[in-house]
Amino acid sequence: MLLLDDKEEINYVNKYGYGQWYKVAGTICHEMAHQWFGNLITNKWWGDSWLHEGLANYFETFALAKAFPNEKDIIDLKVADITSQEIIFGDHSEEHPVVTKDGDFDKYTYNKGGAVLRQLEAVISPKIFQKSIQNYIKTFAYSNANTANFIQKIQESVDEANLKDWCGEALNVSKFMDLWLNQKSIPELLTDCVNGSFSITQKVYNGNSPWPLPVFVQYENDKNDMVWLAPGYVCQDGRKLRETEILQTSEVFINRDLLSIARMEYSLSAVNAIYNALISNKNLQISPVSLKIFHDQIWKMGDYTEIFNHQKSAEILDVYINL
Repeated sequence: MLLLDDKEEINYVNKYGYGQWYKVAGTICHEMAHQWFGNLITNKWWGDSWLHEGLANYFETFALAKAFPNEKDIIDLKVADITSQEIIFGDHSEEHPVVTKDGDFDKYTYNKGGAVLRQLEAVISPKIFQKSIQNYIKTFAYSNANTANFIQKIQESVDEANLKDWCGEALNVSKFMDLWLNQKSIPELLTDCVNGSFSITQKVYNGNSPWPLPVFVQYENDKNDMVWLAPGYVCQDGRKLRETEILQTSEVFINRDLLSIARMEYSLSAVNAIYNALISNKNLQISPVSLKIFHDQIWKMGDYTEIFNHQKSAEILDVYINL
């Protein structure tokens, strides 16, 4: 295989540390992934470029973590940091959906495309996601495919597993993925804590429709759960889903590992509840990614010092160092 790229992208010099190591190793894994997504299967038209680049973005970090298992925390941190900087808080002056008519080769095609796939994997499970990708490759090897073809292979595996959606009905993958691929921007996830319970609310702007948003939460003793937020969606039994969901505990971390593609907004009471849980509850062991993104997103909220004083920041850093 011949790799053609900028010299600094594929020429590793150890003195530059983890940043350059990740860039070089990630570039090599990304380009190798194109042997399957781009060469073995080629998109039918430019508008489906995300099938090449989003899948290559996903597999560059997947392959890195398999090749360097001792560096998995560093790799996960880099992925989350890129998603945070580019998709959640980056410059959105030229923002567009992941899928466009004639395709684009930018952060929305690459990084958001990869983030959407990681979110999908978290919803349906790594095992079902892997099976779907294998079936996709077997079906379309040495031919062309589009987004609908890809979604259909996911759907087949989801149907076999009898997975449910936000209404408790059979998960329609096309319906779930539609807005994540075809609507620009991302939702905002508002969190509040009152009387020992967390409330989570999805907010959308600029005339967007509410997303079917999977919210990944972590409780003590490493218990994980997924809560759907799909405000305004009407179920087959006539129920209209509410805007806010309640978690009956304050010992919880919301949006673990940045798996939910959403910008977090915390009330002061929510920040204090999470801070107190992290400092005092030895059974609430979150990942380095979760802790760093929590700290970073609070930093982005405005007057940081009103929320976190230096002592609290130091204590959070101490938790991070000792993970």
